[in-house]
Amino acid sequence: MSASSCGSSTTCTTNCNWLSCSIAQLREFLAGQPFYGEAWRMMGDLWLRAGLPDSARRAYERACALDVHDDAARRQLQALS
Repeated sequence: MSASSCGSSTTCTTNCNWLSCSIAQLREFLAGQPFYGEAWRMMGDLWLRAGLPDSARRAYERACALDVHDDAARRQLQALS
């Protein structure tokens, strides 16, 4: 699945599904706010929904590194191991 169907715009077209639009928008957000741990956890959740567990694992690892109190990211990371 590619998030590129939304381009770099934060507005999705009617031809774009919600998952790829959400991934594109969150990527755009994280480009400007890379230290926001909760956003990395949300990205992991989106990657899981997209069927990309390796990408999800990397996002959860980043979330855990940025926020040591993010139990939800830690649980998801353990579930992927």
